[in-house]
Amino acid sequence: MKNLIMPLLALIVLSCTELPAQDVKYTETVQKEFSVSATSSLAIYNIFGGIKIDGYDGDKAIIEIEKTIFADNKAILQVAKEEFKLGFDQTENELVLYTAAPYDTSPSNKKNNNNNENHYKVELNYVLKVPRSMKLHVSTINDGDVSVSNVFGEMSAFNINGKITLNNVKSLKEVHTVNGDIKVNYLETLVDTAEYKTLNGDISISFPADLAADCGLKTNNGDIYTDFENVENLPSQVINKVKVRDGHTTRIFNKTNATAASVAEEMTYVSETKSKNDLYLRETNSEV
Repeated sequence: MKNLIMPLLALIVLSCTELPAQDVKYTETVQKEFSVSATSSLAIYNIFGGIKIDGYDGDKAIIEIEKTIFADNKAILQVAKEEFKLGFDQTENELVLYTAAPYDTSPSNKKNNNNNENHYKVELNYVLKVPRSMKLHVSTINDGDVSVSNVFGEMSAFNINGKITLNNVKSLKEVHTVNGDIKVNYLETLVDTAEYKTLNGDISISFPADLAADCGLKTNNGDIYTDFENVENLPSQVINKVKVRDGHTTRIFNKTNATAASVAEEMTYVSETKSKNDLYLRETNSEV
């Protein structure tokens, strides 16, 4: 599919300094703009570094990436500067940001060949402004958090070693991290299904006071709190999940305690934390 516009690219060299631990460091800022439609989606596939996205009333995705290279010496630094490439792929309905070389972090990389045998690391910190209605799929792994505010399209957010904060959102599918807290603030209650999971962290979900939902809440060693008054404890349920990968079907059965807050609509919210951490189901702008 043909790109919608020619992107604007600016490179600002910030520093190239000696470091005692990594020997040398080089930082530059990459800036781009893409025209996007109101119903388009944005995907970011990062490894090292954070992602921060704010929604605004506009028709462009405004992107700023702080790229920092950590290398063992100046010779390796020069190699990294020459071979490391960012990827920006745009079709009519999707914009994808990823690392293109020397390894490929995009989902189109079927071989998953992301091994970097050179002695350097590249940290990418994404800061974006996007139209409020955009759909998002964002992920990172190390050295950064995921933060999204004022974006109303359907959204999934993933991290491994960092927290996820989603503020003033409307439609979520999956919010997963391993070592970090999850904090979500909904602007409104929609008929939808969402899942939040962390292994080592707290989960705090804030809904408007008119919440009507079945909520499956599970923690191994922590506590569950809520300030919703009209809450009914339901019997444990068995959740049957089906995953299909490479032609093989896997069924996962998981017991969970379901809690209902003024159940009147078909909505399901599932929250799970497996370490000694707590779950909070709050009314918006309240403290438990």
